[in-house]
Amino acid sequence: MSEIGAKIKKLRKLNNWTQKMLEKKTGIPQGQISDYESGKENPKLDKIIKFAQAFGVSVAILDEALMNTGSENDDICLCRGFDSAGKRILGKIRMLSEEERWALYDHIVKNIPNASGLSQEIEQ
Repeated sequence: MSEIGAKIKKLRKLNNWTQKMLEKKTGIPQGQISDYESGKENPKLDKIIKFAQAFGVSVAILDEALMNTGSENDDICLCRGFDSAGKRILGKIRMLSEEERWALYDHIVKNIPNASGLSQEIEQ
């Protein structure tokens, strides 16, 4: 399984979504999602952006190569609408290890009301 495929699968399972449900949210065919999750294929940037929007996460969270660019580009980190304090927080999150970022994500999803509904807000 590829690293990005593993992240897609983990986020999908954290949201209690099937691959079919993720297909409806992204427009990416279920078979292709399966190929990404199994590591048979790696998604291109346009697909990574669709996954990130569906999950309500940064593109850089899914693609470690983007995480390591150090870019503050709003298109890459998908932080439109964040004030400067929010962007600084995102910058600090980027400095966390992958394990620490997953722990933070898990904490948010489990402990903050409506955190699991964030991805649904993006679709509207």
